[in-house]
Amino acid sequence: SDTPLAIDVRGGDDGVGRSPHPFPAIRRVLTMTLRQCSRAVVCLALLLSPVGGLMAQEDKAATVVEGVVKDAAGEPLGEITIRAVVYTEDKPQAQSSADGRFRLVLGQNARRSTMLLASDDNGDLQGFLQINLSDPSQVDRPVEIVMKPPREINVIVRNADGHPLEDAHVEVAAVYSPVADGLTGAEGVWQTKIPVDAPLGYVIALKDGAGFDYYQNAHQFEDDPNSGLPDEFELTLDGAIDVEVLAATDDGDPVAGIEMQPWTIQKPGRAHYVNVGGSRMVQRATDERGIALFR
Repeated sequence: SDTPLAIDVRGGDDGVGRSPHPFPAIRRVLTMTLRQCSRAVVCLALLLSPVGGLMAQEDKAATVVEGVVKDAAGEPLGEITIRAVVYTEDKPQAQSSADGRFRLVLGQNARRSTMLLASDDNGDLQGFLQINLSDPSQVDRPVEIVMKPPREINVIVRNADGHPLEDAHVEVAAVYSPVADGLTGAEGVWQTKIPVDAPLGYVIALKDGAGFDYYQNAHQFEDDPNSGLPDEFELTLDGAIDVEVLAATDDGDPVAGIEMQPWTIQKPGRAHYVNVGGSRMVQRATDERGIALFR
């Protein structure tokens, strides 16, 4: 259909006893399922926020993580950059001192389960740690990040005819959290390095007008989540259709600046869907007409 899919944007109590949204004109999250031309089943998470802003959070004290960075032999390492994987505009990071110690301020919007990534200047040594910020035993004492040679990720993206696709946006996630992204070159190839201990969740590729594809790691929650990973991830972008989503008030007025993104996507014939709820790569914002265009 050429008619945009309409989303009713409301404020106030949501009818099931939750408190009113801090932004009266909008709700925080809406979810829905689209079935479009049998190409994929897409569950959309509509991340509703005012123009140029983020979703409001409750006021709370900043979270501080202190720890030490070591090599595989247990020796402290200085000049290592530690960053938190977060879903906010600010990207908290810190650098270890000569004795390997660091202090990382995560801010007020830190998630309960947070991933820390560590790397030297060249990415030749990398570390990974997932901590539960609600567990005092993990945050009330220094954490330890062990640096190791990283895992190399090689991705090749092709079109439906099997030809290499240039300028496709590729992203790699540990579980649901993106840890690296970039664009393919003229040969359709993109390469990166990630911590070897990070449980790979997915590799996705997207190019407007060309399509979307993914590798979903079915073992990411097992004891050995990275067993059986391929040496090269081959993704095929086999076409796309335009989907327009309209955000409007009860009175029918369009709402601009509303961020929307797919939550889960499952292509036909795939045993598993991919959860891209943490990816900014797939986000689109409504324009002055209240329409977000997904291509």
